[in-house]
This record gives sequence, structure tokens and C-alpha cells, in this order.
Amino acid sequence: MSMLMAVKTTSLCSSLNLTTAASPRIRTNPRAAARSVNPTARIQTRIHRLIEEQGIVLMPGCYDALSAAIVQQTGFSAGFISGYALSASLLGKPDFGLLTPPEMAATARSVCASAPNIPIIADADTGGGNALNVQRTVKDLIAAGAAGCFLEDQAWPKKCGHMRGKQVIPAEEHAAKIASARDAIGDSDFFLVARTDARATSAKSGLEDAIARVNLYMEAGADASFVEAPRDDYELKEIGKRAKGYRVCNMIEGFKTETTAEIVAVEMT
Repeated sequence: MSMLMAVKTTSLCSSLNLTTAASPRIRTNPRAAARSVNPTARIQTRIHRLIEEQGIVLMPGCYDALSAAIVQQTGFSAGFISGYALSASLLGKPDFGLLTPPEMAATARSVCASAPNIPIIADADTGGGNALNVQRTVKDLIAAGAAGCFLEDQAWPKKCGHMRGKQVIPAEEHAAKIASARDAIGDSDFFLVARTDARATSAKSGLEDAIARVNLYMEAGADASFVEAPRDDYELKEIGKRAKGYRVCNMIEGFKTETTAEIVAVEMT
């Protein structure tokens, strides 16, 4: 089972003034810091309100209408469509980049219809290509009723975040995709999560690179930062101290981040 947790940054203002996050500012190349052309369009979404009210939001993974209905009926306040689970259930294949954005959007439509009382975040993978592809992917998910999406910086073909052999694109390139997604969102009720898989690309500097990347993506227009596959409690603490904005953690039984909800709640806040 896959479980996501969205965690509130203790010093984050309700107006999302990202410069007040609890970590020192990480310097980046100013020429590379892509930004949305319409940053004032950012609004308080359903997901923002949930995190502000609850502090920590647990989001079980679902993959079809029935599993989404179960998530809602059992009392969870939000859910997410797992690309890993959808690839298995829809295609009968591992999460090796075979799932397409239109297939995710179609699933999002049925999932959101079967769990209308809770917000659902969709896994947009890499967004389907470049910044223009990202805009179409985001608009399709908004039209399907999704309350947000994850957008990751893996090179294509991507893999499940807890598998080996991943590569990431340049941080500046993904920052441009995040900015493009923000422009596509406009004033829609849609929560944008910037994910990095850089932790797995270097045993020596992977965590440092990952934290620097998500902070750059936050400046480009993301609502939350998501460092995929931290290895232990120390890394969770570092992410909690230094990653800007709301933070997301992905826990999968038997994979890289197999941690109890209680531990994650303490380490990331």
C-alpha cells in the first residue's frame, strides 16, 4: 500500500509567503530561476485549507473508482491516484513510464466522481514532455476534477520513485515546467506539488541536491515540495528543516521510505 503525507511547515504564513520557510535560503543561478508569469494567480486551495486545519494530512493511494470510494468512506480527508498502482491495475505493467497523461486524466475523472467529498491529487509523472505538454496535462487534470498533481523531475522514461536506475533532468529545466504548470493553473482550485527524484541519483550528494532542487521549484511556483525516497529518520529531519513550503512524504511498504506515520509526523514538522 502507498500512503502520502502532506505536512505543514511550522513557520509558513497562511498567505504562502515562501521566504518565511524555516530553512536558510539556498542560492541558485538567478538566470535559471524560472518563475510563473502570473504568480498572483495562486489561491488558497482545498488542499491548503486541509493542511492548515489538520497540520498533517494522510492521503491513501487509490487507482480506480472503487478504491477511491473506499478511501472516502473510511474517513480519510483526501486521497491520491498512484501512478505505480494505476500502471499495475490498468496496464498490468510495472511503473516504467508506460502510463500516459490521457490515461491518468481519464482515471482522475472516474475517481473524483466516486469520491466527490474529498480532494484527489493525481500523479502527473513528468507532465508528458516539455513545458507545453505540462500545460495540457495540468489543464486535463483540472477538467477531470483533480484537486492537484505531482510533477517530477525524472528523465524519460521515468520509473517508480522507489526503483533503481533513475535519472533526473537539469533543475532549471524542471523549474521551467513548474512555472508553466502554474500558469496553466491560473485561478483554479489546484495544488501543485514539485517532486524531485534526485536523492537516488548520488549516494554522496543526492540529499543536498534534492533539497536545493525542491527549493528552486518552490520559487518557480509550486505549492509543496516532495523529496522522493528519503532513506532514514535523519534525512526526514533534514528535509523538514531545510525544504521550503509544505512537504510531502511517500511511504510504501517494503520500499525505501517504510516509516510509521507517527515518526514521519515528528521528523518532518
